Parts: sequence; structure tokens; C-alpha cells
Amino acid sequence: MEMNEKDLKAYLRGLVKFMNDSCDAYDLGIPGEAKRLAVCIRILVHDMDQAPSLLTRLGRKDILFYDECPDYRADLGLPFSGLAVVTIGGPRPRYTPRLGMNPRIKMKKAPFKDWWNKIVVVDPEKKVELTRAAIVLNVANSMGGPVDDKLDEAYMKLTEAYFSGPIAEIEGGKPYDAQIEFASVRQMAFEAPKSLVEQLPEYFQALPH
Repeated sequence: MEMNEKDLKAYLRGLVKFMNDSCDAYDLGIPGEAKRLAVCIRILVHDMDQAPSLLTRLGRKDILFYDECPDYRADLGLPFSGLAVVTIGGPRPRYTPRLGMNPRIKMKKAPFKDWWNKIVVVDPEKKVELTRAAIVLNVANSMGGPVDDKLDEAYMKLTEAYFSGPIAEIEGGKPYDAQIEFASVRQMAFEAPKSLVEQLPEYFQALPH
């Protein structure tokens, strides 16, 4: 679908608005929203042959992305989850996104390639190393689980407007751990919109608050 610059900016505002609503639903306990958030992040930044990313089409992939993931230390040889932390409580432990709530973790900024390709999950025993890119593609192509049906129409409009073909045309790897991957996607859906609204404020003047 051909879009002019005005259309692309409006689409970006709509995408970020949907991501905010989807994040709220995820936080209320609807895990399948992680898949829809992963698709939104993929639309936003991942370039495909037949569908360049939205930021590429806008010529704004030069922005810096907030990065709340500590650097992995391979010398420790320990499991690592940089975007999501284990929360103790309830019937079993679960992973939750960082969301800027730990003052000991410094929020950095990084160029897109460094942000996208940074190793954020490691399991030495299972020989697993996942970047943000791998997690987004895995989750975007996963079953996902329950979603918020109030967001169905908005989601379909976003995906149908951007993709001319099936939205699952990328083959991601097999999911490693849905809890870690879903919470990591939620964290990325915190980092990316925050980066956009801060560095491209003129694009979001019409975005409802």
C-alpha cells in the first residue's frame, strides 16, 4: 500500500496509540497482547524485501533507542534475562518487564542496530542466546494466547493497512520461554515508543494523551 509522508506520520501515531493500549491490556493480565506488540515493533523497525519498516519509510531510523538492558557478562556463565525480571509472589514466579522501575539500572540510549541486535536473554545450559530481533520475530509468529477483543478492530486496521500479504511471512525460531519472551516484548514496547515520542515530538502532536 502506497502512503505519502502525511499518511505515514498518521500511521505512526496510530501505531504508538495502539501499542499503549495493548501494553495496558498486557499489564492487566492478557498475555496474548505480547504477540500483537511484537507485530507492531516488527512493522516499526524490521525491514523486509517487500515491506520496509515504517521508520525506514519515514527516513527516521537514525533515532537513538532507549536501552534498559544491562550488558551480558559471558564470564559469569549464568542465565541472563536483561529485559524482564523474575517476580516472586502468587502461585509461581513470573517474569515482568523492567519498565524503568529499578533506579540501579541506568537507562541508556543506543543506535538502532546496537539496540536491535543486543543479546538480551542467555541460557548457557540450553545454549540459547536471543537478541531483541530474535524475540520479536519469534513472538510475532507464535500462537500468542488470549488477547483483548476490544482491540481487535484497531489491530486489524493497522496490520491490513501496512501489509499487502500475510503478516506471518517471516520465519522466526522456535519460542524459547514464553514468559521471558512475552515480558521482553512488553519491555521493548516501553523502550521504543518512549524513544519515538521524545525524539520525534512533531510527529505526535495529534496523539491523544
